[in-house]
Amino acid sequence: MTKKKYWQQQPEERMRIEIWKAEQIGVRDMAFRLGRSPSTISRELARNTCHGHS
Repeated sequence: MTKKKYWQQQPEERMRIEIWKAEQIGVRDMAFRLGRSPSTISRELARNTCHGHS
């Protein structure tokens, strides 16, 4: 059985995700553009979202 390899997101990727989020690009499209899983992008967005601020 092959182990899955996980890479931490690079700062450049995080910046792109923030830009694309502001441009209202979908999670699946972001994932495709970065060659990542949509779940990885979703986790990144959830981790870096301020809750309770409008």
